[in-house]
Amino acid sequence: MLYYEDLILKKILTTPLSDPITKKIIEDYVKLTGDGHNSHTTLEFNQKFGYNSLFIAGNLIIPLSEGLVYKNNLYHVFIIREINLEFKNPLYVDDKISIRDLIRNKKEVNSDKYGLVRILRMIKNQHERIIATGEVSYLIEKRSK
Repeated sequence: MLYYEDLILKKILTTPLSDPITKKIIEDYVKLTGDGHNSHTTLEFNQKFGYNSLFIAGNLIIPLSEGLVYKNNLYHVFIIREINLEFKNPLYVDDKISIRDLIRNKKEVNSDKYGLVRILRMIKNQHERIIATGEVSYLIEKRSK
């Protein structure tokens, strides 16, 4: 797990593939959020448009990707400041994701406990297809002195 001081500009950090994103995860997401859009819940709806699987909601991809970052201990995150992702391609039931982060910028803030880090993020599926790209900003812990 990396601290603020450990992060080098333009360094690339990656995660291994996640576990498959199951239909049960989608069902739980729909129950929790109320986002029951047909593309997430009804296979026949997607088949009318030429797709043979349910879509994973974009709003679900964000916490799944953050969970993958935490599970793989990439950073000592104090708090998430901003997440700005553009979704490029659909993600489907039983797909897996991986994260590729590029350290874009580091900035000291008025704290001796953490610093601001801006990261360019790419989320890919198991076939190396880009699912989302964008920027994430974290306050990342500094080493204790």
